[in-house]
Order: sequence, then C-alpha cells, then structure tokens
Amino acid sequence: MSRFWKIIVGLAAVLPVLAFLGGSMVAAQSDLPEDRAPIVVPTDPQVDPDALAEQQRLAQERAERRRLERERAERRERREQRERAERREDRREDARRGDDRDDDDEPEVVRPEPDTIDDDDTDDTDDSDDD
Repeated sequence: MSRFWKIIVGLAAVLPVLAFLGGSMVAAQSDLPEDRAPIVVPTDPQVDPDALAEQQRLAQERAERRRLERERAERRERREQRERAERREDRREDARRGDDRDDDDEPEVVRPEPDTIDDDDTDDTDDSDDD
C-alpha cells in the first residue's frame, strides 16, 4: 500500500473520533446555566420607618406561627405517647387475661391443642376413619 493511502486510512480513523470529542465538549459547555445577575445590597443608611415597622410585624407573625407549630407538635407528641401507653397497657392486660377481647385490629393467633391433632389422617381423602 502506498504512503498516500496509509495517510488517508489513518485520517479516516482519527477524524471521526476527534469530531465526536469536539462535539461532546461543545455540548457539555452549552449545558451550563447562564450567569446570574449580581445581587446589589444598598449601603445607604436611610431607613424607611414604615418599612421597618412592616418587617418587625412580619417577623413577629413568623415567630408566633413557629410558636404555634411547636405547641401543636408538642400536643401531638403527647397524644401519641398517651396512645402508645394505652396500647401497651391493653397488651399487658390482654397478656394477663390471656385473651384478645379489646383489640379487634390485631390478628388472633389460634394454636391447635395436642389432642385435636388428627394422627389417623394420612394422605387419604376419605375422613371416615378419623373417628
């Protein structure tokens, strides 16, 4: 093979790879978000008394909302603790009595007694011998 064809085959193998890499770099650069506008904080000492009063009022309202939310959360937590304690007490009482009368939502476990197990029952379908 002549030198000319060797160069053409080499370029044919390398140029698509370089084009792919260049396109990937350009696409990655375009995914970046645009620059944000700078935030300018005013430094002049003039304070509007109405605006200051409004800010204080809003701050007091936020503080009051947070206080009410904390109180609600505390009441909810106390109620949940009380309910958990009642459920624990119910379970203790059930365990002491040996029944499950109070809790309809919990599944009742039924264990077979040893004398109710049918030893005569083998693989037969006719249970006439089970007397």
